[in-house]
Amino acid sequence: MVGAMSKRPGAVLVLLLGVVLGLTLRAQPLSDPAPLMAGALAAEGVGHVIATEGAARRAMELGFSSVAAGLWRDLLAETTDPGERDQHLLSLVIALLETNDLPGARAALAEMNDATTALARLRRGLIAANAGDFAAASETLALVDRAALPGPEISWYHYLAGVLADERAAVSMGNCLATGAAQHT
Repeated sequence: MVGAMSKRPGAVLVLLLGVVLGLTLRAQPLSDPAPLMAGALAAEGVGHVIATEGAARRAMELGFSSVAAGLWRDLLAETTDPGERDQHLLSLVIALLETNDLPGARAALAEMNDATTALARLRRGLIAANAGDFAAASETLALVDRAALPGPEISWYHYLAGVLADERAAVSMGNCLATGAAQHT
């Protein structure tokens, strides 16, 4: 092959010129960016937020609550809008509860701008129940307007109601056992 190429030096030059031009053209854009693309670069950050939110939700669904908590914290560090921060904080509270970080969950809830919403009250009840303060959890659940909860949040409402019902049944069962034991002594 080399012998055939040395007989045709023009072919070698054309081949080398083609390779050099191809590499040069690939490194340079064919034209200047479109005038409307400057605005699209500013919106690039929004895509990052959406992707990070999606990753945090997937991490929660897959049971990687500590990973999700880190992602929610990253989003909080980047967010200045109070409403958006509150939504991230609500998600962070659930992630922290699932990692059994009650102090962290309380601290995240305390950072909320509006802690009187049904969602915030529900989180407060979940924190109280996880801490074993079932009286406070029951009082808080009574303040939650179930109609104000979005669809996916209603399951947390029922979960908390179930935990409280289970606790009442356990106390009731304990009282029955204690009464029965007292009668037999």
